[in-house]
Amino acid sequence: MLKKPTLLRCAVLAALLLPAAAHAEAENAKPLIGWRRDFQNVAEPGRPAEEGGKPLLLRFHARWCGPCRVMDARVWPDAEVARAVNERFTPVEIDIDSPDAAALARQYGIIGVPTIVLLNREGREVARANFMSPEQMMAFLKSGAAAR
Repeated sequence: MLKKPTLLRCAVLAALLLPAAAHAEAENAKPLIGWRRDFQNVAEPGRPAEEGGKPLLLRFHARWCGPCRVMDARVWPDAEVARAVNERFTPVEIDIDSPDAAALARQYGIIGVPTIVLLNREGREVARANFMSPEQMMAFLKSGAAAR
């Protein structure tokens, strides 16, 4: 005869399954933001017409970064965040572990990830932040858009 699961067993099971569920959520989430990875092309004067001269949103991240993965699962897929990013900015993601990212990280003084940097149309930094919730990200995007 099987014993009924105790509250402790249920808590342990939940603690073991929740991180896996968050990872699966991040893996299965549809990327709603049109991230660019070609910073050099996007940052050049006379950017392509489809960019519309929008300010840049630089997202410095790494695959091994826990807070980056949480943002991948909960912040970037948020419909309101994705809409605001796509409409108001040219989003560029920079994996700090990629070979050509070291110079960019030095250029922008990146000392940890995640770091989000907003640049105006002239390429000057107008705002910078680290880990945020969807609500905090919306406030950050609004303040950065206003500072253009």
